[in-house]
Amino acid sequence: MEKYNAILHNHPSGNIKPSAADLNYASLLQNQGIGFLITDNEASRLNIVTPPIKLKKTQKITTDLIADVFEQGGAIAGHKEDYEFRAGQLEMAQEISQAFNDNKLAVIEAGTGIGKSLAYLVPAFLWAEKNGQRIAISTNTINLQSQLMDKDIPFVQRILNSDLQAVLIKGRRNYLCQLKLYNCQSQLEYDQDDEEFNQILSWAASTASGVIEDLTFVPGSANWERVASDADFCPASQCSFFKSCFLQQARRRATEAHILVVNHHILFADLQIRSTGRGKQENILMPHYEKIIFDEAHNLEKSASSFFTHSFSKANFYKFLQLFRGKKNNGFLKLLSNKLKAESSDYLINLSQMIVDDVLGALNLLYSVSFEHFEQMSTYISRIVEAKDLYSDKINIQQRIKEPEWNSDEFQQMVIEPLKSIADRLSQFTNEFKRLKDEFNDLPENVRKKYDLDLRLINAYQLKLDSYCQSVLDILKYDPVDRVNWIEIFGEQDNFLFNIISAPLYIN
Repeated sequence: MEKYNAILHNHPSGNIKPSAADLNYASLLQNQGIGFLITDNEASRLNIVTPPIKLKKTQKITTDLIADVFEQGGAIAGHKEDYEFRAGQLEMAQEISQAFNDNKLAVIEAGTGIGKSLAYLVPAFLWAEKNGQRIAISTNTINLQSQLMDKDIPFVQRILNSDLQAVLIKGRRNYLCQLKLYNCQSQLEYDQDDEEFNQILSWAASTASGVIEDLTFVPGSANWERVASDADFCPASQCSFFKSCFLQQARRRATEAHILVVNHHILFADLQIRSTGRGKQENILMPHYEKIIFDEAHNLEKSASSFFTHSFSKANFYKFLQLFRGKKNNGFLKLLSNKLKAESSDYLINLSQMIVDDVLGALNLLYSVSFEHFEQMSTYISRIVEAKDLYSDKINIQQRIKEPEWNSDEFQQMVIEPLKSIADRLSQFTNEFKRLKDEFNDLPENVRKKYDLDLRLINAYQLKLDSYCQSVLDILKYDPVDRVNWIEIFGEQDNFLFNIISAPLYIN
């Protein structure tokens, strides 16, 4: 909720007088400028417990105010002895200010040496200060983000004597996930020989931020993936660790800031989440913002294309299955089955057997039949390699699959049909996994409470499974007329790996 909004609370009893809890909540909201209203089921009566603050008129940024900052002898010159006035910088800042004032778009191209960052940061801070609105600044590179956060923004805060806060929005994979960590700790007996992962676990026990940058070493991607926050694994507010979640703590800090620095990819991810309504599940990446500035905007199309590109590969497929199978076939499902089997309850023992026979059975069947399907795909792809007549054992080929080839009988039979078969087996495994979830939900409350964290892990794995299944189906459903499809082939000629990739032809 933002200032000038109101919460409408329903009292089914028909008594619209506020309770003690209502009054306490209304008081907290009032401090944020948010109103609190109570109504009955029919919405026929309304009790305005606390009204929202009325929307105030926009306070515009004057050209004189901008000139006072950038002119020779202005605020910047007062904090920088070697300051050199640049007319282009002043002109750019005034153009941005006018776009803010008129609520319009501005597209600005400026050469090297103009001082673009200050030209947009000063209007952004002034607008946020005057109007209490949050502004997002989207960039393409980490170097520019570092420059903004470490140098430019602190300088603007000084010259404007501003106490507005700015935060850097990091991708969620930069944060440690405590639910994943708990899941890993239950499998530690199988990982005693993994020194790097043990170092991560040791750091996880003492970290205050949970951010990967705070590690004293750069972990391998496979090890960090085991504990990194993951949207497809995140049950959001239903997670047992929600209140202490490092990612959620970072998001709460972001709600207190007026300037958000973010990269283009995270911005598009946030927009996509909001467009599907998933923001209501608290999976949004950024708090609400009213204005946005794109720096390095020439990379926008590339970032958007990357975000809406889908791929499927043999290596990632088996990596995904390992989430459920684990090392030496001792993953989450097997450990859960062993835990239930140790109980004295016949129902739980039967549930343990269901995991082994049905859920793991479907998973193992998917695993075993996949080899044949990948062999079919490899046969087709090997012909691409042979046609190149390469002289090196190492290969790195990108082969576009145009519409005629995509629709050809050979490509459909040797690549698409095996992929469909894998998707069907994935669907069968998904159905069995959902049945396991339903069985847990049907447990008596006292028993379900004992396995509450396991049930939350099941929910998280279900999210991951649904997302992966959809990604495979996405590859299959796209019309090659609207997409650019290609195959990446790399590695050794006699033992190559491959990715099937589909990207949008146009970004709307």
